[in-house]
Amino acid sequence: MKSKKIALSLGALAVTAGMAYTMNQAQAFGASSRDGSRGQNMAQELAGKLGKSEEEVQAAFSSLKEEHKAENKINFETRLSEAVAEGKITEEQKQLILDKREELRAQFDAQKDQREAHRQELKDWAEANGIDLESLGEFGLGRGLRDGSGKGMGRMGK
Repeated sequence: MKSKKIALSLGALAVTAGMAYTMNQAQAFGASSRDGSRGQNMAQELAGKLGKSEEEVQAAFSSLKEEHKAENKINFETRLSEAVAEGKITEEQKQLILDKREELRAQFDAQKDQREAHRQELKDWAEANGIDLESLGEFGLGRGLRDGSGKGMGRMGK
């Protein structure tokens, strides 16, 4: 029984890690241009087509994102509560899982801020050195994992 609980706990952590990865991929999809403007351009295009301001569209995107986050949190907690009710995990293990999930989310958010700072640092450096990263196409430094294409510094030597 104890090994079953440990396996379930590890499975829940794996689900959490998978969710963090999925969030990262979704964010990369929403802003996958080299300069991070894809999400901005999408908002501009949608605003134009809908006859709304870019701010209104951006607010709608943000609102939807928050709603989805809240829904996902409730669904996750519900699944954990069901696991407790079925005797698969204890209430203490449920809380440990929830705490770990929040810890991972905080780490993910911190890494996101750090990645954005690195992108800005690279952009500023390139500008200061007269380098147009956009003109380098797939060889633009820093693109790499941004859109999941893997076309970054690793391809420069090939």
